[in-house]
Amino acid sequence: MIISRILFFVLFLFLQIQVAGNVIANEINEGVNVEELDISLDEEELPAIDPFQSSSAAGVNNSSQQDAANNTPDLGLLGGLKLVAVIIGDNKRIAVLTTPDGYASNYAENEKINDNVGLIRIFKDSLLVEDAEGRSYEILMNNIIKEIKS
Repeated sequence: MIISRILFFVLFLFLQIQVAGNVIANEINEGVNVEELDISLDEEELPAIDPFQSSSAAGVNNSSQQDAANNTPDLGLLGGLKLVAVIIGDNKRIAVLTTPDGYASNYAENEKINDNVGLIRIFKDSLLVEDAEGRSYEILMNNIIKEIKS
């Protein structure tokens, strides 16, 4: 008999807590209009540019990026492109280069970066490129370009 009264009291107390919690939650949310909430996103919450997508998915095709880079003479050897990532797989190596406005392009070994520069070899932290005149350069991750003298 005592055990049944204790169980009844515990059950009654549990139900009271549940009902009181729901009532308090409803009172808090009652005056809030979801459409009027001002939600601000931090920079970390904004979507990042996916380096694995082609540049055409970002809204600009690769040829227009290269044309814009080739027409601006003061952007350096790569036409303003910057090495941001290197992806090394079992069968393929990919270099991810970005334009100054943030669009990413993927390049494989033995592929032309622009009309004047071809990508020869991809290493874990640098690239080996060759210009139209046959000079070789090493492109480092920190955007340092070193000419390789042979």
